[in-house]
This record gives sequence, C-alpha cells and structure tokens, in this order.
Amino acid sequence: MRVPIVVLAVAASVILGGCGRKTTRGISLDRVSRPLIPPDTKVLAGADVTKLEASELYRRENGRFPVPIFDEMSRQIGVDPRRDITETIVAWDGKHYLLLLRGKFSPAELERKLSQAGLHSTHYGKYRLLGDSSDSVAFLTTDLAVAGPVEMLKPAIDRFGSGNTSIPDELQERLKLVPSGDQIWLASRGGLPFAEAAMPSSDIGSLLSNIVGYVSATSLGIAVDSGLHVRGQILCVSNEGAKRVHDALRGAIGFGRLSTKSNEMDLLKIYDAIHVEQAEQTVNVSADLPGSLADELLNRFSTPGQRSTR
Repeated sequence: MRVPIVVLAVAASVILGGCGRKTTRGISLDRVSRPLIPPDTKVLAGADVTKLEASELYRRENGRFPVPIFDEMSRQIGVDPRRDITETIVAWDGKHYLLLLRGKFSPAELERKLSQAGLHSTHYGKYRLLGDSSDSVAFLTTDLAVAGPVEMLKPAIDRFGSGNTSIPDELQERLKLVPSGDQIWLASRGGLPFAEAAMPSSDIGSLLSNIVGYVSATSLGIAVDSGLHVRGQILCVSNEGAKRVHDALRGAIGFGRLSTKSNEMDLLKIYDAIHVEQAEQTVNVSADLPGSLADELLNRFSTPGQRSTR
C-alpha cells in the first residue's frame, strides 16, 4: 500500500518534524556525548529509548515500531536497542553519519562475538575498531559505543580523549526549541535535513524539490504517551520562502485528503490533525494524534506480518 506523503512527513522524524502541551524547552546533550559530535554536523537527531519504552503507546503496541534496523543490529553485533540501549544519537555532516549508543555493554564479550562473526579488527589508540572502512563500531566504555565510517570514528575518538566539545552554535539554538521531555528529536542547519539522500517516494521527492531551496534550519520534537504529539519548526531564508514552504505543505495535505478513499476515515482524521502555520520566516508544523490514530499510523508503517488486527 502506498503511504501518503503527509503521513510520511509527520511520522518520519528525519524530514520535518506548539500548541496544547505545556513543556520545558531545550534538549541538552550530556558532557560525555558532546565531544563526540563532529564540528561540521548538519543534522543531529536522537531518541530516548528508555522514556519511549515507558510510554503507554509503546507498551500497548508491544514495541511494534517500524525499526528493522534494531533487528539487524541485534543479529550482527548482539546489541538489541529494545533491551540494551537507553539512548541513541545520530550526527550527519551531509555525507557521512556517526551513531552514538548509550546503554549497558560488555565490550570484551561484544568484541569477541564480532570478531567471531568475521568482522575485521584494528586498533586505534587503546580502542578496537570492528568492521571495515565504511562501517565500524568501537566500545569506548561499558555504557557508550560509537559507530560509523572509520573517517568519522577516528576524529570522534580523538575528541572523546581530549574532552573538547564541538556542537555548532546553530544546532544549539535549534535544540533549545525542542521540548525537553520529547523522546524523539531532531535539529538541523544549512538547509533541509537529509535532502542529499535519495527519498523512497516520488511524492516525497517532489515535495522536497519544491521547498529545499527555501529552508535554512529545522527543529523537531515527538512526544509519545498514549498517542503521538509532533512539534516542528522550519526556519526559512525569507518571509517569501516561508510562504512557499507553508503553501507547499498545506497543498500536500489538501491533495492527500482528496486522494483518500471514502472507507479510510482514520486517515482523513490524521490529515485533519496536521496544522501548518507561518510566523514570518518560520513555518510551524504540529499534530496531536490520540491513541487510535497513532495505532493506525503505526499500522501503515508496519510490514504485513507486524500489522495489528485489532
């Protein structure tokens, strides 16, 4: 089944993401993670896995979230994010990624398993890098691992040893806009996040091509309780650019509603829950989905074997 464009835009936190919830603003990285962030990072995203697992929606869905990468990680390196990981952070510089994993690890045991699985092992300083030049992992402590291309890992390990922090000021400002209690968050600078990456949907690609030149920075927070609550801010290059982005998003919502089948009333309600407003150079995107609509959204992102029959 083709997933409608705006549903993807709301649910996929890598793209876009105030009203209704009283929240404390600001996402802050701890002093251990901060030095690992590359100074040229364009996109910074994270998930508080512990708080996510404590939500009513997560418990109700028995962890039925569309994250096949979790299964792959568990199979390849013996780390299951649903059991071993408490927090994930991803940094993206426009070409390469760096993944930080906080949790409870047994580095020696995991390194042994990875070596037995055939992963190449090299040393960099006092740490072992397991993998190849394009994808490797290093366990820095019993509660911190870092993964990515070797060209990203080595400088990160150097910064970790020196303790120097390097989060760009622009990203710091965007992080201040995200409610601190949101389990999933994103901040970006220098344009639309991940615009360089190929998108799986021609509809999404068409939308991005219409707005990519007008976006300078974004922030996004997703709070999960019994439902889903999305708050996103898109900073544009000008008031006129913001109007272009606002109109493109509103037009996509309208098109989605018109193309929705008459027997898909829940999907219409999802569209109706999305609000797009312009405030000078900023476009605010918000959506509050109660439990029933959140379940429907997850159903649309699940594989056939995962879909709920309730």
